[in-house]
Amino acid sequence: MAVESIGVLVPTKIPGYADAADIQAALRAYHYGSYSFDTSETNPANLINPSIAYTINNLQSQITTFGDDYVDEDVLTAKGSLISASAASTPAELAVGSNNQFLIANSATATGLQWTSTLVSPVVTGLTLNDSSIVFEGSTANDFETTLTVTDPTADRTITFPDTSGTVALLSQVINNTLTSTTGDIIYASGSNTPARLGIGSEGQVLTVSSGIPAWSAPSGGGGSASLPDIFLLGGM
Repeated sequence: MAVESIGVLVPTKIPGYADAADIQAALRAYHYGSYSFDTSETNPANLINPSIAYTINNLQSQITTFGDDYVDEDVLTAKGSLISASAASTPAELAVGSNNQFLIANSATATGLQWTSTLVSPVVTGLTLNDSSIVFEGSTANDFETTLTVTDPTADRTITFPDTSGTVALLSQVINNTLTSTTGDIIYASGSNTPARLGIGSEGQVLTVSSGIPAWSAPSGGGGSASLPDIFLLGGM
């Protein structure tokens, strides 16, 4: 008996039209691609291509091979859960934190991440501000320290803020040294808590007040002049 190919997208075999109508033989040809295929065969490499059995086995092989490269959606068990790695190529679920918590790295946890309501010391290290290194340090593992340590090329200074609740004062409360740009510049208040720059004046000018703020201007006249003899007479000579 002969078998004939059927279809193109998923090719397999069916009995030839001239073959006897043996239903068991027909099913074997359809499933295995041959009347004579040994159905006790256990080696997938011996499956006939094309055949339904070959196609099914090939699909299963691909699922098995590539299935480990994907994360099962069942790993997410609740709204807001995240997928993190508990080890290389090992996805794990990180349950969502509480409202207003934020995510930090923590190598001591199973996923390497942790939801927390407090910042862990140090908060910021190596932040550059005006060529100085700004360091925030916590007085405990979960609190802000009330000091801002500023390290510059000439000295170490500690600025202690009056707030003892653990809140660090804003950096806007200090004057930026880039406000001045020229030798002789002066910093003055253009308003309450508002520093401003007054550029250096010209040679011979004096510092006066104009409209309530400092200003450079030419000196006013002295009211007359004296000759050399007059100076001598005034001196008693």
